[in-house]
Parts: sequence; structure tokens; C-alpha cells
Amino acid sequence: MAKDGKDPHNIKRTAQPRPVDFTPPQKKQAKPPSKERKPLPQVKTVTPQVPQKPYDRSRTAYTPHRAPASNGQRPRPAAPPTAHKPPPRTRRGVDPGVKRGLNLGITVLIIGAFVIMIGLRFFGNNALAVFLDEVQIGYMPMNREITSESFHDEVVANLIDHHQTEVVTSQHVTVAPARWVARRNIDERGTIISRAGIRMAYQISVRAIYINNQREALVRSDHCIAEIERRIMSEWENENTVDSHFATDWSIRTVVVDHNYEGILSPMEAIRVLDRMETVRYPYEIQDGDTLGSIATTFGTTATEIANTNDITLATRIYPGNILYIYTRRPILSVITVDEVPTYFDIDMPVEETENPDMEESITNIIQEGSPGQGRTVQRITRLNGVTTRTEQLASEVITEPVPHIVEVGTRPAALERR
Repeated sequence: MAKDGKDPHNIKRTAQPRPVDFTPPQKKQAKPPSKERKPLPQVKTVTPQVPQKPYDRSRTAYTPHRAPASNGQRPRPAAPPTAHKPPPRTRRGVDPGVKRGLNLGITVLIIGAFVIMIGLRFFGNNALAVFLDEVQIGYMPMNREITSESFHDEVVANLIDHHQTEVVTSQHVTVAPARWVARRNIDERGTIISRAGIRMAYQISVRAIYINNQREALVRSDHCIAEIERRIMSEWENENTVDSHFATDWSIRTVVVDHNYEGILSPMEAIRVLDRMETVRYPYEIQDGDTLGSIATTFGTTATEIANTNDITLATRIYPGNILYIYTRRPILSVITVDEVPTYFDIDMPVEETENPDMEESITNIIQEGSPGQGRTVQRITRLNGVTTRTEQLASEVITEPVPHIVEVGTRPAALERR
């Protein structure tokens, strides 16, 4: 070895080996974590004042860097920005005062709507309650133009349209506003009108037909009376009828009955009642050409019955204008019709001859062609239920004058032929 302590042969020398400890290592006891949290050191940062520029919406929004999630270590304080680096751009938000005002306004609106709903439920009117003599019969939709009088008139008009006659009511329908009513309990207006008509107590005015002061039938209205008259008269009238009326005492009276009275007849049912046959003593005026046999045939009886009724014999002569009483069967409502029947007849054509001495006897010459005329006579025929009771001649008139036929006749003797 050299004096300077270096090995000239460059031989490394190792230290003496240490004794090896074979005992297992002991685990270190971890300290319990402290419940007290140490306050973080406050780092005072200085933010340089940078002039605000107007926000450019065309530029993409700046997304600030987010720190990674903590792994249990104490976060490091942020380093102050350098003077040459601009501060991070943040998204412009709503002013906190304005946001609080908006939230307060929305809250007030919600509370106000809730209060209005509660007020409408307990203090508002959304339907009309309908009463029949203070007995409620239902609700209908709210309509401020409807009054008790107008709605009562609607119910009565519906009853009149149903019965086709006048209605006399003994109860009154009224309406009143009703506070909050569930929609399922409100019915349509037509349904309430029908319900009121069904529950109402009322009477109807009908027409009674009296024949010979005896009531024969009840019908609903004057329209039914007119229909009965038209149908009965049409059975006996024809194109020549100028007048028709009932032969019996016929009168119409107004009667008030309950609306469900079962004795009210339709026009056809009333006609069947009025066509009932009865035996009556009828005065008949004898016409020209009448005999007891022809009169019996007309009235559907026999000559013997007519003679016995009038205290005469079959050989008794009858004269026109006399009255015979005949028992016959006829409807209780008989009809007298008056017909004016025209009869047409021809008027002979007159022939006129004139003599011409310049013409030979064997020659005739027609000067004017003639034609017959036409006339008309009118007869007035009175019938009872289709049976002729009287005939009279009214007038006779010429409709077309005849044209005379004029002929010229020669009077000169014919000359003798020379041999």
C-alpha cells in the first residue's frame, strides 16, 4: 500500500459483514386518526384587475379547470396567477338579486292561484241550482242570462210542444246560483227541463165535442178539431160541392183535465166514435117524380114503414113540396152537402132558305155553313150523407150561339128540250 492510502493493485476491500438478525420484524402500531381537523392555511391571492370586455356569444364558453378528486391528502394552495397570464373566463350568470326576485314572484303566483282556487271553491258560483217549489231537482251549467221566469217558461213551452195543447201549471220552477259544484253533478240544460216536466204537477186544456148537448169525444187541440172536420166532410164532398155543414147540433167546448187523463182521443179514434149510427126521424121534402117506393129505396127503408109513420096508405097520392117524416139510420154526426151540378145541352142549328128566280129548281147553293149551339143549365142538389133530399133548377144559359145554315134554292122552271 502506498503512503497516500491508495492501493496500487486496485483491489477493493469490503467491510466486515454484520451479524444477521433472524427475529421477525414487529408491526408498527398505527396512530388513531385525529378527530380534530386542522384549519387549512389561508392563502391570500391577489387577482389583478382586468378590464371587462363585452361577452361575445360566438366564442365558445370557457370551461375552468377542475381539480382532481381528493385522495385524502391535503390540497395544495393554488399558486397566484402571474401577471402575464389572464384570469380564467367564467360564464356570465344571473344577478343574485334578480334571481331572488324571480323566485319570490313565482312563489307569490303559486300561492295566489292556490288562494283563488280555494276562494272559488268556497265563495264562487259555477252552476245554477234548479228548484221545483223549493225542492231541488238538480244543477245545470252556469248562465247569468237565465232567470226563474224565463226558465219556467222554457219548461212550460216544452210541455206544450209535447202535448200539443195549452198547459195550466200549479207549480213553479226557480233557479239560483250555486257555489262550487262538482262537474259530475251538473246535468245538461235539456235534461233538467225534461226532469222538471216529469216531476211537475199540471193540467192540460183539451177540446170536448158535444153533439145535441151530449159530450161524445175529447181531443187535444183545435188542430185536431180541424182535422176531424176535414176528414168527415171529405167523405161526402166532390168537385161540385159549394157548401157543406153538419146537420146535427155540433159544438166545441174547452175542458181542463189532468195531463195523464186516458180519455183523450186521436182524430181517427174520434171519427170512429162520431160515425156511430143512430135511428132518427128525418123530414123529407117530396120532389118531382118521387114515389113512396123510390123514397124508401133512397133511405134504406120500405114504403109500408113510410106510410105508417105518416098515417097514410100506399095508394095515397103525394105531391111535390109536401113533407114526409122518415125513420132512418144515419151517423150521429150527419153532413149536409150542397152541389151545383151543371148540365150541358145542344141547341139546334136553324136552317134558312132563300129563293133565287135566276136558278133552276133543281139547283141549290149553300150560302153559309151552319153549326149547332151549346147551352148549360145548373141544378142545385142538396144531399144528406150522400142521399139527395132536394133538387132545384138555378139557371139556364147559352154558351155558344147556333150559326144558321143558309141555302139558296132556285125557282125557275127547267126549259123543255127540243126534239
